[in-house]
Amino acid sequence: MPDWFWYGTVFCYGAMVGSFCNVLIYRLPLGISVVAPPSHCPRCRTYLGIWDNIPLLSFLFLRARCRYCRAPISWRYFLVELLSASLWVCVFHRLSGDTGISWVGVVAQALFASLLIAVIFIDLDHFLIPDELNWAGAALAAGRDLLCLALARQAGNGYWSDALREFTYGGWLPRFLVGAVVYGGLLFAISFFTFLYYARGENEPLAQTARRFWVEEEEEEGPAATEEAETEEEEAEPVRLRFSPAFLALVSALLLAPVLRAWAAALVLALALAFVALSRRPGEPPAATLGRFFRADEGDAAGGNPDAEINAAEADQFAREAETGRHGGMGLGDAKLAVAIERDIAHTTPVGSPAEEAGAAQRRAPVFPFGPVEAV
Repeated sequence: MPDWFWYGTVFCYGAMVGSFCNVLIYRLPLGISVVAPPSHCPRCRTYLGIWDNIPLLSFLFLRARCRYCRAPISWRYFLVELLSASLWVCVFHRLSGDTGISWVGVVAQALFASLLIAVIFIDLDHFLIPDELNWAGAALAAGRDLLCLALARQAGNGYWSDALREFTYGGWLPRFLVGAVVYGGLLFAISFFTFLYYARGENEPLAQTARRFWVEEEEEEGPAATEEAETEEEEAEPVRLRFSPAFLALVSALLLAPVLRAWAAALVLALALAFVALSRRPGEPPAATLGRFFRADEGDAAGGNPDAEINAAEADQFAREAETGRHGGMGLGDAKLAVAIERDIAHTTPVGSPAEEAGAAQRRAPVFPFGPVEAV
């Protein structure tokens, strides 16, 4: 098969996984099952058909609106799918080889990249990282290493010796286990000690502060607490980091640049034109619509979703409290995520014989109708 076929196939799989990432981003923080109920419009609650759920294409064909109630669909859904697809292509371009070991690495790295997309957007929206994603990432790292070792053992001595150097210390101690303990432990220590430093109240015993790190105490009720809550409501909106459609489009284009070269810039331009065509409001000048392409609130998927808006209000409250140091310097979710990150990002070179490495190098420099593609 020609190279463009494999790149196109990888892009499609990445978009499908990105569509599932949108499900995770929306449902996990709300405590909703990711498998039931089926996909539905958050406004009219109508179940979506198969033609409403085709990654990337359905959004464009429906003109960024629900087929049933005509409510606008956030551009973030489309761009998360595009970002995931672009990451899959980038990983395939960098790591693909000619053996099962290389393919295991590509699939594991690509899945973990998509998992991180879900982590990033959930954290931005709700200031939390669901444990389900942390443990899924850790299992993915361990499974990737163990499967690669099993394949290398079956392939023969040449592959086995290389795999032992890549995936173990001293030929017996799994690297993913050591990395999880060391890196996760380091971030746990940072989380714990920054909590002691920032969250400790005036004249509060150190032991009491340490206890609060482990036990979430109930909020104080009474006139003082009520007055404080009313004061906080009158404050300005807290600083919240969000991504504009233009930023996500640019990141996707940069990920595809090693493959598309100059055509990556055309992708950003095409997305800007599509935004103007699909998101223009009645009577709005095209320049004003294009300006919204660069606004962060246009990438917010909470609009029109009552449950998500409630959680967004809670996240705003958390942001205000974080400015006072009440929650310490780093959440414990970051330490849990570190358990998975260390080994998932470590394997960046093909494992195997010189012939396999040559095949991987050839894969990283395909020839497209646009012209030769330089290896990254």
